[in-house]
Amino acid sequence: MGKKGRYIYTTEITLNNLSDLETLQLLVAAEGLLLQDFIDSACKPLRDACFYHICSQPEIFFEHQRFTLLEKSLLILVLERDELGNLKEMEIWNYLIKWGIAQDNVLRNKVLKTLDENDYSILKNIIQDCIRLIRWNNISSTEFWQNRSFFQKVLSKEQYDDILAYYLDSTTPPAKIVMLKLRHKPTSQEVKKFEESSYLDLANINEKLLKERLNYDVIIRVDKGRNLKEFHAHSLILNTRSPDFFGNSSNLQVENDGKYSIITFENISARTFENILRYLYTAKIILDDLEVLQLFSAVNELNLKDFMDKIIFFMHQDLEGFMKHDSVDVLKIVFQYDECKSLRNMCLQFICSSPDSLFDHQKFIQLDKSIFTLILQRDDLGKLNEIDIWNYLVKWGIAIAKNELILQNEDMKTWKNDEYDILKNIIDEYIPLIRWYQISGKEFSQNLSFLENILSSKLYNNILNYHLDPNSLPKEIIILPPRYKLDHMPLIRSEQFNIIASWIDKKDLEKHDQSFLSGLFQSNNNSERTISKSKLKDSLYYNSNNNPYDFIPLYCSKRGGPDEFHKLCDNKGPTITIAKLRINNNSEICLFGGYNNLSWKYYGHKKNQYYTFSKSNKNFLFLFDDENDFTTSKIARVKKSCFAVGYCSDIGPIFGSKNYYYYFDSKPTFKKWLTKCSSKSNYPDFKTFAKLQKSSSYTVLDYDVWQVVKKKSLS
Repeated sequence: MGKKGRYIYTTEITLNNLSDLETLQLLVAAEGLLLQDFIDSACKPLRDACFYHICSQPEIFFEHQRFTLLEKSLLILVLERDELGNLKEMEIWNYLIKWGIAQDNVLRNKVLKTLDENDYSILKNIIQDCIRLIRWNNISSTEFWQNRSFFQKVLSKEQYDDILAYYLDSTTPPAKIVMLKLRHKPTSQEVKKFEESSYLDLANINEKLLKERLNYDVIIRVDKGRNLKEFHAHSLILNTRSPDFFGNSSNLQVENDGKYSIITFENISARTFENILRYLYTAKIILDDLEVLQLFSAVNELNLKDFMDKIIFFMHQDLEGFMKHDSVDVLKIVFQYDECKSLRNMCLQFICSSPDSLFDHQKFIQLDKSIFTLILQRDDLGKLNEIDIWNYLVKWGIAIAKNELILQNEDMKTWKNDEYDILKNIIDEYIPLIRWYQISGKEFSQNLSFLENILSSKLYNNILNYHLDPNSLPKEIIILPPRYKLDHMPLIRSEQFNIIASWIDKKDLEKHDQSFLSGLFQSNNNSERTISKSKLKDSLYYNSNNNPYDFIPLYCSKRGGPDEFHKLCDNKGPTITIAKLRINNNSEICLFGGYNNLSWKYYGHKKNQYYTFSKSNKNFLFLFDDENDFTTSKIARVKKSCFAVGYCSDIGPIFGSKNYYYYFDSKPTFKKWLTKCSSKSNYPDFKTFAKLQKSSSYTVLDYDVWQVVKKKSLS
């Protein structure tokens, strides 16, 4: 009764705690209770959950030590399932025989080979009701022939002759045996349909339980003072959905008055906790942009990982909106929680494309030191003048000193050496990150006195000498490359740019000589020589230090149609196109793109050609199965001497030939579509792009075009 009561109370399918046999027994007992609401709302979802569990992992059911104790009515329910196709039909037959023998005290103590005529008669009577459920058309004639002696003893003469005739002539329908349709493995569509219907039923039941506050045994008080609010809940649901709810919270205060457990969360607001409680009961999440950031710490404290995953997914969908609202708090969260790693580079890219959202934010002075370091290291922060970046660093440093109560006077005009030393100690480690040679002589002269007091004498004199004589670049000081403007958030990370650069130079195709390979080998404990995979991988791809190319943003589809593409990208030399694709209208995202070694331009020789195409032996297509994982990369190079790229003034980039091509077009909603034509590809390895090959539609959420430029040496 305990397990049935738990299910009725929580309305949650927790089959992991039940064996298959116990779950089936629960079904029978539940219907016997004559609780109509429960039967209508919960019994069917539970039954479906049980059967999908069995059909998906039949060995757990049939190999269970108590399988032979199963009631015949329940075994029949299982054998009736069409989705039991993870087992061969002959295996199902053998399990049926195993179960049948176990039902008789005499038979279970005998070896199968020693059964006599009377024993077979007993077995036949036991399994007779189940024989009709065997899919004989799923048992091959060879299997039937190999076991014909046993079949002849267990089946009735009419059944045996009927099946035998079918195997001899499959066009003759059996007279005594109904041929059921073939079994199949559970499909993802069936599982999805089951999940949607059952979870909806359970959520509605639990939501009613939460609203009506029936038989609650927990009182939860959140917030404090005038904002204090009290919630009523059920310990069984809280423990089931969040095992750490009563345990691991450092801010948790638990009391017990004999009837209720009283819990206090002073650091969680009422609105935030209401969202959490609704999720614990119904798995429903109702969020708006303002609440998401407040939920993070509370959800993490209660160890609700699945809730955390949904919040992160929600942020992925509109990260720009979150950053515009409160970039400082978003940065704080994504760098605090490891679960948010995939958002970190995206946040930094947004800051570079929209620096005002951070530097002009009222909370800017609260920015964490480690995060500020990452921002100052960015080469793509060029939307700000370098002198402005310096001034923001000074503003931030003064705020730090004031907050630590080591600086009282903010008026720099009245500062003495002590105040300058305080600021210098705080920002000294960040000074090398400023691109001093991007600050003009005029800007430098306007701040001459202040800079002389903050910078080291060596750096100050070097900068001063440079402005007096631009040819006097100091050798002992590292000159960082100029920053460039980032007009929008790029779709990929620096590691992916490094991989693409390696593909451009065909490093993945390099054949290393023996002297090079000898450096990649290392000895193991058995004195055998094994190749170091990490070293070999490093040798095949560039890194941030040796990547010989700069990638300069030219175009973003969200900010212009095909006309803008041609205006911004034509005649710019080699480019890469990168598209963010949604697969089959679900949440699965990948990155697809191509490298064009040629300029985008009209490739034809005849006038008035709508599409024109050109050959190139250097072009390639690429795919990142996971947009956040650069190790999921795949490449498809153009076939030698084949058309690689196309041009049309009315649409965007085209890769392929007139018979088979991939192109990006524009819709009024500014959604783009990737279209695949014909059956012969000039990029033969495209067949390895499984996600695109198996999918029927791809929605292009955005795509970028970047100019590929060889870096200039500083020497």
